[in-house]
Amino acid sequence: MRRLGKLIGRILFFLQPILPIALHRELAELRRKAKNGDDKAQFTLGVRYSKGQGVPEDQIEAVKWYRKSAGQGNPNSQFMLGFRYLNGTGIPRNQLEASRWFRKSAEQGDGHAQFNLGVLYDNGQGVAKDQVEAVKWYRKAAEQGFAFAQFNLGLMYGNGQGVPENQVEAIIWYRKAAGQGYADAQNLLGVIYEDGRGVPKDRVEAVKWYTLAAELGKGETKKDAMGWLDEISKKMTPAQLEQSQRLV
Repeated sequence: MRRLGKLIGRILFFLQPILPIALHRELAELRRKAKNGDDKAQFTLGVRYSKGQGVPEDQIEAVKWYRKSAGQGNPNSQFMLGFRYLNGTGIPRNQLEASRWFRKSAEQGDGHAQFNLGVLYDNGQGVAKDQVEAVKWYRKAAEQGFAFAQFNLGLMYGNGQGVPENQVEAIIWYRKAAGQGYADAQNLLGVIYEDGRGVPKDRVEAVKWYTLAAELGKGETKKDAMGWLDEISKKMTPAQLEQSQRLV
């Protein structure tokens, strides 16, 4: 056993310097590709600087590489550049530039960019407020399975914004988002079933959604769900509550 321990110790000793050297070589190769115009390498280098992975964190340097990559049409970099213009990270905040880069990425099918472009149109940030256009971009992201876009599209149908009001269609999209664990959608479904908005009143179904939102939600969403769950539970029989728990 002593010999085995010494042998393992020697092996570990010799392996220790390999990881830093390998990372150094990997970073050097990444830089070489990025400097030679490889848009994917430029994007990856931007991510490295953004997160401080193998290099000192440097948001300005991250923007530099995202911009080089975005200029070559890389949709991931276009989204990241738009997001940074929106939030002012490593670059002065500029909603007009944010909308321009989101659009470039969204037109290539990036769901995150489609959702964010929808939000800009919904709120009139960097573009003229246009809820029809907002619905268009929410729908594109929602159809790709983005829960936050599904929820927002449901809200547009529920409130008749950018589309004719349609509570049935709203609930379809809320359910899609809720099915992915989106707590805000679960909370809203609880309210819908408790009040009977576009569906028959169903306290059992309402408790199911409130319970899920209370389990998965955070902050105000969780607090609201727990409060509504407590209120509705007082109006139900033990048998109804048991049925609700079986549905969760």
